[in-house]
Amino acid sequence: MTRSVCTTLCLVALVLIVAVAFGAEKYAIQPIRISSNVPVKVTIAGEQTVKSPMYLTSAGEWKKLAVDKKGDTVSFSQPQDALASTVILLNKPDWLQLPDADAPVVDAVSVGGKALEVAAQVKLGNVPDTPKSIFVTLTDAKNPIATSRVRVSIDGQEPSAFGGEVKLSPSKDGKHLDISVTPGKLKDAKHIVLISASDTSPSFNSMLLEIAFSTAPLLLNGNFEQADSKGGPLHWTHSTW
Repeated sequence: MTRSVCTTLCLVALVLIVAVAFGAEKYAIQPIRISSNVPVKVTIAGEQTVKSPMYLTSAGEWKKLAVDKKGDTVSFSQPQDALASTVILLNKPDWLQLPDADAPVVDAVSVGGKALEVAAQVKLGNVPDTPKSIFVTLTDAKNPIATSRVRVSIDGQEPSAFGGEVKLSPSKDGKHLDISVTPGKLKDAKHIVLISASDTSPSFNSMLLEIAFSTAPLLLNGNFEQADSKGGPLHWTHSTW
């Protein structure tokens, strides 16, 4: 897809046009983001589907956009009430609900098969072993959750780095998503699992869940079997009375 911008701009004008397609194949949109301090006319060449075109005003309202489609080109002007930044949807799917400013929410969290209280930060404290599973359910009241934008990390790395994996199970309407994480084999230390996701809307409404736990022993060298260079118990100090 090629784009051309046709307008007369003052020297301080900034025109930024970004088109991004995201979401699963069934639930995908292509928002066009425009930043300019003066009205611009945009012409897009190439086969374009135009259906219920809309734009976002500076006040945060979605309105119908006037579009001129001739042959294989589509032209539109940035409305006055959409300065200095706006989002354009040339093809608004029937399933997309606007406005939408709410991120997906965590419906349920379970670690090692045990259900936990839902919170933005779940702190498990010290656990004897690495949890065999982490299960999270997300829901969105208005729009589908973009499975392509789900990110899961353990200590800043993908679970696969530890021999783990992530499985996503979306509902038919895309508004419910089960995330199953197998952490793999982790070292005896403190660990942080981060799970982020966005809905399939032009606002990229996002959520972040943090799950923290430690597999490190409460007492280092608790059986006194490890010794330092002087023969004393490692990680321990001793004195005489």
